[in-house]
Amino acid sequence: MLVAILGWAAGAGARAQIAAVGDGGPGPVKAQHLTAELVALGPAIAPGGTQEVGLVLTIEEHWHVYWTNAGDSGEPPHIAWTLPAGVTAGAMQFPIPSRLPLGPLLDMGYETVGAFRGTIAAASSV
Repeated sequence: MLVAILGWAAGAGARAQIAAVGDGGPGPVKAQHLTAELVALGPAIAPGGTQEVGLVLTIEEHWHVYWTNAGDSGEPPHIAWTLPAGVTAGAMQFPIPSRLPLGPLLDMGYETVGAFRGTIAAASSV
């Protein structure tokens, strides 16, 4: 269940904090300047198994989200999980970012769409 997506987005030289809170239901969550969706990359997870998941951020034009090492400013997106006992989530994996120059600054991040993978693991006796 996706509980929160937090990060920094910037556009036209301004910085604005974004936050989205999911209710655990299916479908995308709309936040200021982006839409976030958590998708499973395979069938349901079985006890003792793992499941690849992806956080997909669709970003409004003229906005971006930052990479794990943003550069001159910003913070990367992250997920705060609420999971049942015996289920754990691994670290989010960041794809290769784009250069986001703005005047004398150079940031690293994603425009249009950012897709971040992670792994969910279930204990053998959940």
